[in-house]
Formats: sequence, C-alpha cells, structure tokens
Amino acid sequence: MPVKMAQDPLFNFYKNAFRNDPLFEKTGGEDDTFAGIYAHKIVTDALEASTKDVDLAYEAAVCLTMWMEVAHLLNMAVTKCFNIDEFSSAGLEIDDALAYYVGVGQTRGNTDGFLLYSFAQKSANVFGTIDESGEAKANSQMILLFKKAKELAGQCDGGPEQARLLRAEVGSMMSVLNVPLVQSFVNQLQVGAQTDKASFYAILYGLAVLPQIATCQPTEYNYLSNEITENGLDVANIDELMAAFRKSYNCFGITCIDVHGDDEICEEPRNTYAGFTPVENVVMVRFNLVCMLLLGT
Repeated sequence: MPVKMAQDPLFNFYKNAFRNDPLFEKTGGEDDTFAGIYAHKIVTDALEASTKDVDLAYEAAVCLTMWMEVAHLLNMAVTKCFNIDEFSSAGLEIDDALAYYVGVGQTRGNTDGFLLYSFAQKSANVFGTIDESGEAKANSQMILLFKKAKELAGQCDGGPEQARLLRAEVGSMMSVLNVPLVQSFVNQLQVGAQTDKASFYAILYGLAVLPQIATCQPTEYNYLSNEITENGLDVANIDELMAAFRKSYNCFGITCIDVHGDDEICEEPRNTYAGFTPVENVVMVRFNLVCMLLLGT
C-alpha cells in the first residue's frame, strides 16, 4: 500500500497525521513504518482484540482498506485524465471504484452486501438518513455521482480543463464517502459508554476519520486523537468527545443534516480550509486544493 499510494493525497493525510503516533511504531523494514502499515495493523489488532467478534475485523477492513482503495481509484482517475498518455483509461478507474463500492450480492436499499454500499446503508439506518425508496441518502448520491464521474472521465483529453471538472466531481464524491465513516464514529461514541465491545468499534472508527481533521481543526484533532489512540476510550468523556467532534464536520465536506438528518443539534456548518473561509462555496475545499497541488491541475 505505501508504494502504490505514495502520491495519493488522502492517504498522505492519514500517513502524516499518524506519523508520530506510538500506535504505529516501526515493526521492521523501510516500507513497514508508521502509517504505512496502519490498515494492516488495525485489522490485525481487531482480530486479536476479540476472537469471537469477527465483525470487528471485517468492519476494520471495509472502513480502512476498502474505503481507501475507492478513494485512491477516484484520485487515479483524475491523474490519468490529466495525462496525455493515459487519459483514455480514466473511466476504467471509475468503474473499478464503483465495483469496490458496491461489491457482489448487493441489492438496492439493503444491507445484504459486503462492501461500502452496505456499510453506508447500515449507518444510515441508525440515523434515519434514508430516502423515500429506502436507500441511504449517501448511497443514492454516490450512484448519481459515479454516473456523472464516468461521463466526465469519458471526456478526458489529457488537458487541465477536463481534469479540473473531474476533480471537482471526485471532491463531491469524497464528501459523501465520508458520511458513513462519520456516522459510524458518532454512533459508536454514543454506545461506547455501555459495553467494552462498543469501545473497540469507537476506537476503530476514530482512527478511520480523525486524520482528515488534523489540518482543518488541529485543536480538536489533538484532543480526540490523544483520547482515543493514546489513552484509549474513556467512556466518562463521551459527551466531551462528541462535542469536540461535531465541530469538525465541515472538515469532511459534510453538514450536520448529512450525518444526523437533523441540523438542530449541531452548530452552523462552516465551509473552511484549515480554518480559513474561501471566497467560493466549494465542496471539499481542503481535499480539492491538495489535489491541485499534488496532481498539478
């Protein structure tokens, strides 16, 4: 994974956020250091945490490995769109991302699948963020965004303009991809005070989401990461953790209503980049700006 995703913007957010975390100490080999092994280590630790709870390891694999793979493929589509030698294959990256998102054995509006569509459906069921057809709103949005992204990828010509349009669409997709991650973390914080099992899940989803707020809300990131990855989840602090995390929703390019279906319990969302308000109202500003720098578009 480290070599494959060396230039991936989102993976590098995670790698840099975890670079000094004792949870990811070097275990041997140049490519086996710090966040370069984060998904493997968390899945392995999840298996060891409870031999009877295979769901913990399964969810770790989906929310870390599969989620990051989809994000990586979407970023690769943008990279190829801007490459005169590879623009014609940008659409194939979108196809692969869709395949990893939906998986096999998945029916619309159900949790009978195994990958991210089913994952989003489960989290939406908890918060009631379901549309009239019974499908998670995040899933309905993602399917539409995948169709638009495939259309834009088909128009790639190796130039910056089409790559810019596709990058904007991918930014919107990343925002929606964040919804089930955030919902799962919030839900597990809510139940974390009840059972030790739930606290394992809360730590898992904390690791899955917190790196994205490291530059956007550094105060909240330092507090949350310290409480979760270093000290372990203290159930006595759940209310404080929840309050701190709600301040960071804008960092994911989402609003309270996306997560809870009700914006009355959250502060007014702000669209910021590392604390600065942009002059344009854009989705996933932070993500798109980093892509511009790394991809040269």
